This record gives sequence, C-alpha cells and structure tokens, in this order.
Amino acid sequence: MTERSAWTAYAVESALLVLDAGRDLQVALGDLAQRDFAADRLAIIAESRVGGLDELRPQGFEALASPVQAERTEAVESGLDAVLSQLGMANVLLAAGRAVGEEDEPAEAGALTPALGALKKTADVLRQHDEDGTSPRQGFGPSGDAPAASTAELQDRVRRILDLLSMRSAQVATKSFAAIPGLTPKPVQELWEQIGTHLKPGRIVARFLRLGLRAFEAALDVLGRLVPAASLASVRDQVHDLSDRLASDEPAPAVMRWVIGADRVRQEADQVLAADGLDGARLGQTASTLDALSVRFGKVMDVADGIAIAIGLLASALAFFPIAVAAAHIPMAVAGAYLLLVAVVVLIAMDYADSHAGLGLVDGVRVIVLRLAEVTP
Repeated sequence: MTERSAWTAYAVESALLVLDAGRDLQVALGDLAQRDFAADRLAIIAESRVGGLDELRPQGFEALASPVQAERTEAVESGLDAVLSQLGMANVLLAAGRAVGEEDEPAEAGALTPALGALKKTADVLRQHDEDGTSPRQGFGPSGDAPAASTAELQDRVRRILDLLSMRSAQVATKSFAAIPGLTPKPVQELWEQIGTHLKPGRIVARFLRLGLRAFEAALDVLGRLVPAASLASVRDQVHDLSDRLASDEPAPAVMRWVIGADRVRQEADQVLAADGLDGARLGQTASTLDALSVRFGKVMDVADGIAIAIGLLASALAFFPIAVAAAHIPMAVAGAYLLLVAVVVLIAMDYADSHAGLGLVDGVRVIVLRLAEVTP
C-alpha cells in the first residue's frame, strides 16, 4: 500500500467511524441516557480521528518537493482527500453540538441529517477513488492499443480537455469567491495576511464545537501546506486577479482560461499538429492519453468541489454557535480556507495544462502533445 492510499484509506475509515457514531447519536436523541452514551462515544471516536495526519505520514509534506513526480502527485491528491474527510467530520461534530443543545442553545435534532448525508457522500467518493482503476489514485495513460486518430480528432481532444480544465476549476473558484463576502468584508488581498490565524479551539468549553473546530483547523493546515512556499507569491497574485475579473462579471471559464494559460497551450498544440506526416497510431495514443488525463482531472475536481461545499456547510453550522459568531477570527479562517482552495485548484489546473511552472504533478496537455512531435518541452 502506498503512502497516498494509506492516507486515503485513513480518510475513508475516519469518515465511516464518525458517520456510524453520528447515526447512533441521531437514533438515541429521544432517550436522555442513550443520548449521553452515544454523544460520549462520538466524542471519543472524534478525538482519535481529528488531525493525526503527520503521525500517519511521518515525513509530512516533504514529498511536495520530491524530484519524483509520482510522490508529488501522491502528496497533493491524498492531501485533498484528507481535507475533505476532516471537513466532513467537522460538520458532523458541529451538528452533534446543535443536536444535543450545547452552548445552552435549544436542541435541534434535525441538524445531524444533512451533515451525516454529506459525510456519507464524502466517504463514498473517496472510497470509489481508491478502488476505481480509472481514478487519480491509480495513475493514468492509454491501456492496450488505442485506435488511430486524425489530426482533426486530436485537435478536438485538446480543445475539449482545455475547456474542461477551465470550466471545472472556474466552478470551484466561483463558488468559493461567492461565499467570502458573507463571511468578512475584507478584500481578497487583505485576507491572505490572515491565513494561518489559529482558531484556538482549546479555549472552547463546548466539546463538539471544540472538536469541530479542531477538525477544521486540521483541514486548514493541510490545505495551506499544499501551496508550496515557492509558488505562494505568484499564485496569490493570480487568485487576486481572478477575483477582480470575476467581480467585474467576466465569464468565469474565460477568465480561468487566461489564468491557466489554456489558449497559449492550444496554440502550441495547433502548431505541432499542423506538421505533415504525423502517424495516425501515435495520434491515437496521444488522444487516449489526453482522455485519461481528463478523467483524472475530473476526479480531482470532484474532491475540490466537495471541499468547497463542505466549507460552506461549516460556515452555516458555525453561525448557530454564538461564541463562534462573536469570534471574528473564525469567519476569517473560513474565508481563508476558500482562498487556499482556489489557490490549490489554480495550481493544479495550470499543471494539467502545463502552461506554467505548476506543482509538477502530471505530464500536462502541452508536454503530451509536444512528445507527439518528439519536441523537447
């Protein structure tokens, strides 16, 4: 088992354990004695599953700087898995606090239902990714003999995958930016300075709120470490430009195409494909590789989109806790999580297009097509 699959397995196992304990609590809410027992069990399980990721992966995020591409890929993709799992658990824990009436607020038995449903979906998605041979967890590339393709067919493949990169990454960015004004009036540029602010969950007495914030803090820590220090300044500027242009009502996919350099990649691909005598079999193999790259990117964006949804659920859940509402640093941290997610998504999309120096996770569209012409990128 690779380190990434171990991390993903841990994310799935943690989600399922918290899901099971949360369901037991939901069933026991009508009986005070049973409710307290189920609440204690959920808290004990959560204590053992919130954070703890460095212990599972002793070398931490050193793999992000590894010269081995597969190790960098594992670090980022397993990191996103961990973020999604921790956020899903955070939402169940916050919902549990509402269900049992923490903070002297009236108990809301129905609060657990949406949180448990979301965590179940998270576990299913991550488990499928770990098991599915076409998923990002299992590598990619053409299998067997690919059918021959024409130049026009490959040009269409290039156009479609670049459209996919722009559209899916823009969807996550748009969702994230739309949520930030409801959390803080601060502009995006200023929010960067607040990223990394500690949530201080240890000072909170209410145990499920404290545990939920600890899980959120763990997710935020992982998300922040997915943006390499060497890339931080450039991606911060790109995220700021992206935010400004989206605020001006420019079409989101078009703006993202500009950010990730998709049009430049397409122009280079067209130049390569304009050459005479390109072999149909090699064109077909390249088309198959691009198809597999599309599948892989779609799976990664499924997780990223799930993270954006989970952050939104977390923001809504925290609004029910007066102490969280009163603490200005908490909504700022939630806004920062959205920004970090956009930064990671931008870096990944650039990497898949291979238009800039990204995270170095995959051989992107540009390098795949350049190989067709035996050109050194």
